[in-house]
Amino acid sequence: LAKVGALFGGGAAVVATRERAFQRYFDGLCDRPDVLATQVLQVALAVAQPEPVSHLRVRGWLQPPEVWQGLSAVLEVRPEGQVAGSGAVTEAYHVVASLVFRSGFEGELEELCPVADFRVPASGFETQVRVNGLKPGAQVEIQVSAANAVSESPEVNIRVPVPLEAPHMSPSEPPLPPARARLGEALAAQSSAEWFVEGSAPTLSS
Repeated sequence: LAKVGALFGGGAAVVATRERAFQRYFDGLCDRPDVLATQVLQVALAVAQPEPVSHLRVRGWLQPPEVWQGLSAVLEVRPEGQVAGSGAVTEAYHVVASLVFRSGFEGELEELCPVADFRVPASGFETQVRVNGLKPGAQVEIQVSAANAVSESPEVNIRVPVPLEAPHMSPSEPPLPPARARLGEALAAQSSAEWFVEGSAPTLSS
């Protein structure tokens, strides 16, 4: 910018004017969710790979209107590293649910049959995620990764038995603020995951 100012005259005044114009342009870009979610911009702004999720559990079960639809698991998911000064921003969660089948004389052979694979936006401190189509009485493995436009975190896995019918679940808490509002605050930054997975020891997939 200093060279531009010298070329066109005006010196420091021209440089200052162009700096302000560029800042307005850049702020305008950061106000657009479609631009903010692009990998190129996030890499340029030092957004890093998210930390693995710090909390993953099945909060409850829901019974769809039709029995043949199976049960729905309601997950609680919390991110790690969402603090001021951290670039490891969690924008979404990648969820994979698989039914676990065992075979062999003593059940030593195991096969995973995927039944759900999707992404959901992160919603503040805690996100509730619904996983549909789970067979009553089966065992299900649920795998969750934190994600942004740059990369995904290592997965956290839990295994739980699907009940034969949905028990009572307490009402949901009020909605939490969206993750998008925090992305701008954490963009200029570069934190360790503390595991808190209830009911099952977490594992990292290699």
